[in-house]
Amino acid sequence: MASQRYGDTDEKLLETTRKFSSNRCTLPSMSLLSLDTLLNASPHERYSLVTQTPESQWFERKRIGGHGTKARPKDFRPTLVGFANGEGGLLVLGVSDREVPALPANTWTAFDNEFRRQLNSDFITPALRGVEVHTLPVDNGIPVGENQLRQILVVAIPPAKSLHYSGDGSCYLRRGDSTQKLKDNEITDLQYARGHLVYESEIDERLTLDDLDIDQVDRFVEAAGATRGRWHLLQSRDLIHSTESAWESSSSVTHDRSASSPPGITRAANLLFGRFPTRFEVTASIRVCRFDGREKRTGQQQNLIFDRRTDSCIPMAIEEAAEWIRNQQPKKKALDESTKRFIWKGVIPEDAWFEGLVNAAVHRAYEFSGDHIRVEIFDDRIEIMNPGSFRFIHQAKTPLKISRFARNPRIARTCTDLGFAQELGEGIKRIFSEMNHAGLEDPVYTNHQFHVQLTLPARPRVVKEEVQLTPRERRIVSWLQQRHGEDSTGNIVAALQLSAPTVRKDLKKLESLGIIAWHGRSSTDPSAVWRLVP
Repeated sequence: MASQRYGDTDEKLLETTRKFSSNRCTLPSMSLLSLDTLLNASPHERYSLVTQTPESQWFERKRIGGHGTKARPKDFRPTLVGFANGEGGLLVLGVSDREVPALPANTWTAFDNEFRRQLNSDFITPALRGVEVHTLPVDNGIPVGENQLRQILVVAIPPAKSLHYSGDGSCYLRRGDSTQKLKDNEITDLQYARGHLVYESEIDERLTLDDLDIDQVDRFVEAAGATRGRWHLLQSRDLIHSTESAWESSSSVTHDRSASSPPGITRAANLLFGRFPTRFEVTASIRVCRFDGREKRTGQQQNLIFDRRTDSCIPMAIEEAAEWIRNQQPKKKALDESTKRFIWKGVIPEDAWFEGLVNAAVHRAYEFSGDHIRVEIFDDRIEIMNPGSFRFIHQAKTPLKISRFARNPRIARTCTDLGFAQELGEGIKRIFSEMNHAGLEDPVYTNHQFHVQLTLPARPRVVKEEVQLTPRERRIVSWLQQRHGEDSTGNIVAALQLSAPTVRKDLKKLESLGIIAWHGRSSTDPSAVWRLVP
């Protein structure tokens, strides 16, 4: 099976052949198909994997022939560009209708050679870097005819630092299990977002192997089903930028920070696997605070009763912060189904606040050094503040319509392999679903200048089920509930980022339904407020 890596500078191509292990490999979940899994699988196992694994944010299969059609290498440019502009991914060519048909050997050879040639041409602009291409045999138990081959072309695309276009000038982005062509305004947003994407991929020359927790790296290797070792996995995920020899030689000088050949460790690798990541990224921590009551108070009335901050790598920080939130969040007495006794349980569903916590750790703007992730817990809500803002394509106004986009694609992919993040970008929908199922008010996303705030109310819904409200009207009701039942028109306009005429129209409708009431001395009263009707 032929293997090749494209776009490396001053490095020879990866070995063109690979020996299979005689032992059957233990296959990971099919929802997280990796290049190493395919390389280590037997031809029969490989056939099952490429035909049965669901397509996802990081995996797509395509046909190259059969059914009277013949694909050309340029037909796959949208998928290649979409993966590169997104979080990277795996493209498997040669699968048709969940089958791998046997094709004439000359057809395969011609397509294989042309595809590899075009990767080094103006096939995509600019040329993709670090792409691996492997030709692998598969077997479904049916003999192939003379001069026929049953095989696949596996293309592994890392996330790119710069924006890529197909040869005709079109720009694409991978979203969920589909590749979408971007409009001009979306391309502009994506170009802006590239400033964030570059940060996690930057090399921090202060870092050495001694700064990485190898146990955490090995945890990642096991979760990803990797079989070619630590360096191959970290290199293929664009977490290190070095040759294997430089990586291995650096292990003997890990305590020498003046070594001439640093191992090329990225900021993302430090955040994911660092022993003390905050030594190099000072604000890369999660702070969990508990306040006694519904508001923060200062001075002699100060009501902070719990304050802890993580100093660990992202996976450990998520676990530590989750334990603190679990212990500090608002609680109520409820019947435990297993013991049939009443015990204290958290009011806000764990799946909701945990999803919000993971989203903050994975998607925060780590280049913003002025603040860290803050989780503030009150008697009636949890607030999660995440440095950064909704500046790419989606806006906080319509959180359920947010398209998946990873500000930190390397971190997002790794956290998904470790089981923390959602694969298909369903996290926000899950938060809303869990809160709805628990009978609580809708979550509220607020887009501030330098951070995004997620508020998870611990209060039951007050709107009657038979009253049909638009999503915008429900946001107004949720905001008033968050503001203890009342707020002014101006504050509502500013908080929800809507126009004043739109808000006034919705307020009038809610008033006519008997859900809210206006309180003020006159139409020009600056202290007038809208209040929820009990």
